[in-house]
Amino acid sequence: MKPDAVLKHWAIAKILKSKPTTTGTGPDSELGNDEEVCKVIVEKFKQVGGANVSYAEIAKRAWEAGRTGLATKVRNPFGPGFYGDSREFKLLDYETNASDQVPLLLSMKEDRLALLKAVDSGDTNLGLFWYISSYESIHRAQFIKFFWIYTNDLIWGISSV
Repeated sequence: MKPDAVLKHWAIAKILKSKPTTTGTGPDSELGNDEEVCKVIVEKFKQVGGANVSYAEIAKRAWEAGRTGLATKVRNPFGPGFYGDSREFKLLDYETNASDQVPLLLSMKEDRLALLKAVDSGDTNLGLFWYISSYESIHRAQFIKFFWIYTNDLIWGISSV
């Protein structure tokens, strides 16, 4: 039996159980740090061989549980270089399938990161999907700014912001 379903269930349970209380105390508050929970999940998957587990599904459940920082978090996406200096890796960054990442990021209202993932994948269909999904929801000036920034990064290797 493949461990994928069991690992996915375990990871979701770990996320829900480790949700810190409002006071920061309680039996599971020591596991409340997003970085620690992410590290525990990724290490367990590496140990047991959960290479086929969908991190996108787990990240979606973390987001639904209010753990947005655990699902995906980027502090400075427009810093120097394509990803910026202070990029933090979260669960969704371990997902290898960009076609699972982009729609989930769009549903999380992470339009910038969704565009980054679509462009990084090299899949024109994902780029078009982002364009169609974001065209009405993003202000026109912001929409044009997204394209300007990522065009400069891709072609010239510079950041315009």
